[in-house]
Amino acid sequence: LLMKYPNKAGYTNDSTSKEAAEKIGSYKRAKLLHRVEDVLSYYKLGMTAEELAIYLEEDLLNIRPRLTELSELNKAVDSGNRRKNHNNRNVIVWIHKANQERIWFK
Repeated sequence: LLMKYPNKAGYTNDSTSKEAAEKIGSYKRAKLLHRVEDVLSYYKLGMTAEELAIYLEEDLLNIRPRLTELSELNKAVDSGNRRKNHNNRNVIVWIHKANQERIWFK
């Protein structure tokens, strides 16, 4: 996945600044990816991207790409359920792949 600012640390020059941004960006992204996965594995009935953002006190724009990554890694799946977001729109309820068999409703 190609990531750009603000989902990736920015830099102003092509040497030291770029190197530092890449190290920080990859560490922060990986840490957030694991935090999102941990929360999804704990909340068996799943969470929306917005709920995850609120719970983790993160920007929604940082959460959505992590859900995409987890989905591509086959660790997060669409539960088939929908909940309303703050705009009253139906959004996906994501669950951890390990919890998929534990969901008794669809």
